[in-house]
Amino acid sequence: MDEILNNPNNSGENQLEINNLEQNKLIQNNIVIEILNQANALYFQQDYQGAIEAYEKFLTLGQGDWVTYHNLGYAYKQRGDYYWGINAYYRGLVFYPDNLQLYKIIIGDLFSYGYTEEAKLLAAKALEIFPEDYHLLSAFYLSLPQFYGSTEEVEFHRQRFAQGLQKFINSFDLETETGLNLALQATYTANFNLLCQGKGDRYLNQIFGNFVHQVVNKIYPQWTKELSTPPLTSTGKIKIGYLSNTMHPGGLFTLIVGWIRNANRDKFEIYCYYTGNRSKDYHDLFDPLCDYTYELPYNLELIAQQISQDQLHILVLTTIGMEPLMTPLAALRLAPVQCTTWLHPVTTGLPNVDYFLSSELMESPEADLHYAEKLVRVKGVGLSCGELTSKQYSTKPRSTYNFPEDKILYLSAQSIFKYLPEYDYVFPEIIQRVPQSQILFIASTVNQVIAQKFTKRLEIVFAQYGLDFHKHCRILPLLNTEDYANLFRLSDIFLDTFSWSGGSTTLHALYSNLPIVTCPGKLARGRYSYGMLQRMGLTETIANNEAEYIEIAVRLGLDTQWRQQVSDRILPLHKKLGDSEDSIQYLEEFYQQLIREKLGYGC
Repeated sequence: MDEILNNPNNSGENQLEINNLEQNKLIQNNIVIEILNQANALYFQQDYQGAIEAYEKFLTLGQGDWVTYHNLGYAYKQRGDYYWGINAYYRGLVFYPDNLQLYKIIIGDLFSYGYTEEAKLLAAKALEIFPEDYHLLSAFYLSLPQFYGSTEEVEFHRQRFAQGLQKFINSFDLETETGLNLALQATYTANFNLLCQGKGDRYLNQIFGNFVHQVVNKIYPQWTKELSTPPLTSTGKIKIGYLSNTMHPGGLFTLIVGWIRNANRDKFEIYCYYTGNRSKDYHDLFDPLCDYTYELPYNLELIAQQISQDQLHILVLTTIGMEPLMTPLAALRLAPVQCTTWLHPVTTGLPNVDYFLSSELMESPEADLHYAEKLVRVKGVGLSCGELTSKQYSTKPRSTYNFPEDKILYLSAQSIFKYLPEYDYVFPEIIQRVPQSQILFIASTVNQVIAQKFTKRLEIVFAQYGLDFHKHCRILPLLNTEDYANLFRLSDIFLDTFSWSGGSTTLHALYSNLPIVTCPGKLARGRYSYGMLQRMGLTETIANNEAEYIEIAVRLGLDTQWRQQVSDRILPLHKKLGDSEDSIQYLEEFYQQLIREKLGYGC
């Protein structure tokens, strides 16, 4: 042994081996780094398949940071491999078990793909590490499915949400600065999926609305106190402001853009506040229509400062509950009168929102009970939009889309979250009696995983009637504007949804002269199509119940002559849905009466 240790030649050989080993490691590391750089380059070039291959090769040679797993997961999802995408995030979580971002991404994806229970379990685990993160608290206590497999699931999740809502609120200590700041972030929670259950939501929204009001009142007392009504402008005008993130062509706000376009400018001074990201479209559309247009950053304090500075008489906040920032903003008192509209079809539950501007034709007689705000039944349908698009497209033949030439095409083009399982049976009932027909659905606003779950649910119902769902139905992918317009023109009959009817989709159908079958519910969001058809006098396709709905749909499918008669009647009535003068006049008279009373001018 001593000879070996004392042999200088042997020592040199050992040193050479060490040097070679270190050099090999260096070469290996350089190769690994080169592969990672290549993967990142391909990722940012949106070559997602190439990025996947490079990232996976890199991970066989070494361990990436959490961003590597994020990019790999995102690349898989962009290729439509949703499960592999989540798997990549989970692989990252194995090496980085304390990474909050990975938890949030996985939880969000699980909810998006309809795995609600798995998402809540992971949120519970993450809360053990991050007990004060409001995203995780919201995910655990408030998140709801956007898709239900059965009617029983709806009631289960609703009860759990009601219990979780109070626990969520109790998670924040409003007596400490830290607790208040966390609670303020929590007010940005907008649980849109509550609307998808087809139930009255006033009680639950008021609980959350009172919590939001309590939080902003403690943080921004200067913006929650009651305001005196300012005098009219030097020219005797009422100052009215509209706040939204959808003030651009195709945005939800365009359904009421006529309220601004046709405003009496001798009596009203119009302010528009935009928080979206389509600057040019906003200014092109609204600069000619308004006295003042503001494009504001997505910041509560800056928005509140600008609106307060303008000393409005009336502020209309249009998308409370859809845009997270709008909820705490609407809890403030930025104008003596604050309103919201039916663009988001549910009460806000917020104490500082005074009026809900709806439609006399869309509200049931008992509808006042559905709102925490005072309900204003605007004349007609309330909307004022004109044509949805000014661009005209040539109609393509059915063969372009592989639609059958010899079948009656029923179109049901709603977002999948609007389809409650209790009404699934309606579709095979119609097909059974009109066998030479096909129903077209559209995978709107969801991923393919939810579309597959929806397909599976309908497959089961159709099988109970001895029918093959795939023979009689198609779920179309998301379509571009031109193909979407053609879809309505090539169809024969429009099937409205029950608990949440069409709004802009119904308008598309009417502007395509497509007969609409609808059955109004008790809540306004189930009565949009009903109100539009009432306005146009097209009441023969309005059903009183599900059985009548099926009868009308079947008759339209079998009776070609009657279907054509209904279609022919629609075109001359389009003007009744455009810039409705009576709706605008009623609304402006309401505004004027309100401000006269506040200023003590009498009636």
